[in-house]
This record gives sequence, C-alpha cells and structure tokens, in this order.
Amino acid sequence: MKPSSASGPVLPGWSLAFCLGVAAAVYLPSLGGGFIGDDFVYIARFAAYPWSDWPRLFTREWSEGIWGFPLSELRPFSALSFGLDARLYGGEAVGYRISNLILHVGVVAAVFRLTWRRSVC
Repeated sequence: MKPSSASGPVLPGWSLAFCLGVAAAVYLPSLGGGFIGDDFVYIARFAAYPWSDWPRLFTREWSEGIWGFPLSELRPFSALSFGLDARLYGGEAVGYRISNLILHVGVVAAVFRLTWRRSVC
C-alpha cells in the first residue's frame, strides 16, 4: 500500500529533486549566452512599458507594428517577462537567463506534480 496524506499520495522527494536537477542541468549552458535576434527590440520596448497597458496585450498583438506589419500572435506573459527583467537587470543577459531558468524549473515541478497526482490517483 502506498503512503498517503489527507491531500493524496505522498510525493517522493528524491524523484522530484532528480527531475528538477536534470531540468536545471539541461538549461545551465544557456546562462553564458547573450541576447539574440529580436531580444534587443523587445527589451527596449517593454523596459518602459506602462504596467497599466499590459492587460491589453491579451487582446492585441504584442509588437504593435514595430516591424512594419502586425504579427498574428498574443504574447502577454512574454511581454511581462521582458518588462520585469528589464526593470530588474537592465542590459545584463545573465539576469534574463536566470529568470528563465527559474520559470523552467517551476514548470517542470508543476508538470511533475500533476503527472504524479494523475498517475497515482
């Protein structure tokens, strides 16, 4: 019989730690990289973007025509990430990469937990 708690089966800590370690190890080589492609444009764009305008990015494309044509994509959380990171790290690429590493590991933890709950319940 599997151990359980009031909220369901107990998640083995070693397996979660292993998955998070692998996720971090896979992402770590990117920490030494710089900005690429359109990063410069979006960092400059969202560094001073008003917080009050952020919700409209859920209904309007995020470039607002800076490339000379509208993009057919909504990316409000990418815009929020660029805005927060620009305010925190300025032009230091490693800060943006660390933020992405934290998000990456957090998503792995969430998927692991959801998968665990789904497979044992």
